[in-house]
Amino acid sequence: MLKSTNLENLAYMSDYILRDIILKFDDKEDISRFNKQQLITKIVEISETKKEINKLIEKRVFLPENIDLPFFAYGIFKPNQIAYHVIEDLVESSKNKSIDKYHQFLRDGLSFIISDKNFHDLNGYKINFKSEKALEAYFKISNKEPRNLYKWEVIENMNALVARDKIGIDKHFQGDPDNIIGWNDPYFHIGLEVITKQEFDNKKMNYGVNLKWADRDFFAEMIFVQMKFLLAYSMLERLAFLMTSFQSGSNQVSAVLADNSFIQAAILKLYDELDEKVQCEQREVYSTERKSTSKGEKVIFSFKDSIEQKDFKKIIKFYYQIRNNITHRGKSLGRVSDNFKTYLEELTLIIKYTLEFGQHSNN
Repeated sequence: MLKSTNLENLAYMSDYILRDIILKFDDKEDISRFNKQQLITKIVEISETKKEINKLIEKRVFLPENIDLPFFAYGIFKPNQIAYHVIEDLVESSKNKSIDKYHQFLRDGLSFIISDKNFHDLNGYKINFKSEKALEAYFKISNKEPRNLYKWEVIENMNALVARDKIGIDKHFQGDPDNIIGWNDPYFHIGLEVITKQEFDNKKMNYGVNLKWADRDFFAEMIFVQMKFLLAYSMLERLAFLMTSFQSGSNQVSAVLADNSFIQAAILKLYDELDEKVQCEQREVYSTERKSTSKGEKVIFSFKDSIEQKDFKKIIKFYYQIRNNITHRGKSLGRVSDNFKTYLEELTLIIKYTLEFGQHSNN
């Protein structure tokens, strides 16, 4: 039986966390299209025979002790930054605020603060939530942040996410972390430059023992495009983690991004720019999963059908399946090579447009 407090907690958890909880106990039913209420109903149903689900739910709750205190935002949660939209509708007011004796640093491309008496005037924002929305706001923040990296701490009568330790600190970076994370992340902008500007040059290739291969240039260029595609998809994953949650894995990217307004706008812009023939074509991609939606190993995808059904998850999943084709024995080397460059261009534009919509929303 589900505890009453856990039933309340479920209402504030994101859909992908609810799905993750269900999949720990039941991975046979397809819950990918379940709405929030259906997911909660499923968890209640599971709890009738699996009491241990209560512990799993409690383990996913990561809240400050006093939710009535304001939130100290730095890094990606500051107004106009990449994760602010997660809490924006729940904010009553925000103002610049600096704190003393805390050091801000980078680790694994993420921003952290930690107590350090040698540092002063760390700039951020004091954010007050609407009184009736404070619990929801802190749930949205805590759903996003991994508790194995952060802890809640009260700083100058504000709740703040503080690093648990300094293990893995980027000692080579000495600047302001806020200048290179979020929308300004060099991984996005320099990554786009690498993908769009770096060209394959077969004149520089030396194939050695494989000089007699008739298709050597074809294979070399396809491997080059694969490298770019994996870079592009890893950029999409980073967007998912920064905009939605650091707790989601690669296979959850399509789910966590599907409801994001910037991603949706980017996909719609790309779709409008496609030729009508390309919009309607039936694309084939080889899936590593065997489900009822696939014919053998083939998955049929139509951009037009997905747009009409507003199934943004399926669109993102299409590029995820190509990513899997590359990483799982390089199947796409021969199977989707005819359109591979086109798919790379589409994915690159989705990332580019997402960044543009996100950055322009702050102006």
